[in-house]
Amino acid sequence: MTAHVRILCGVLLSVSSLASAQEFKSPEQAFLHLHSVAISPRCVNCHGKKLSDGRHVPTVGDNMQVHPMHVSSSIPQLGMNCTSCHQRKNFATPHLPPGAANDLMPSFLWHMPHESMIIPSTITPRELCAKWLNPESNGIEIKRGGRNDMVLFKKQFERHVEADPLLHWAFSPGPGRKSAPGTKEMFISAMKTWLSGDAPCP
Repeated sequence: MTAHVRILCGVLLSVSSLASAQEFKSPEQAFLHLHSVAISPRCVNCHGKKLSDGRHVPTVGDNMQVHPMHVSSSIPQLGMNCTSCHQRKNFATPHLPPGAANDLMPSFLWHMPHESMIIPSTITPRELCAKWLNPESNGIEIKRGGRNDMVLFKKQFERHVEADPLLHWAFSPGPGRKSAPGTKEMFISAMKTWLSGDAPCP
């Protein structure tokens, strides 16, 4: 390696480290990273959207088109569930149904979040923050707390980012898909920074 390359690599490393340090130097800045991940297609697609006929449907692809095969959380799927197509790992061939699993959540099955947890791609950081802190918008079957129960909120959201295979999949979505911004480790770090500051909204 030449001296020029060594210096260049050193500069790039310093800039990268500095960018990471600045990004998460405050809870508010950490939340901006969380927001950038949440509005990426990898997250928005799974959280789904509400159609004009009232159905809550997942979307697919970077252009967030309605999921094929009439999949909807609002209408029972006779003879079909998500694991009919979504296995425990990604297929090696591009654009086939993705899959996810890990040992941290052994009973995990590919699924859609409740429709109260829809995240529009146009949602602002402040709107997303308020949504997450609203107990009625961050889980129905699994209570995740909120502004009225920050102890439970912090516990559940840390558990979500550290263990949920779907969230981890967003950073390793398989061939033919663009991953969510940053890395899984960056997202976990940002979430912990935000929660440790009592989850302020930017």
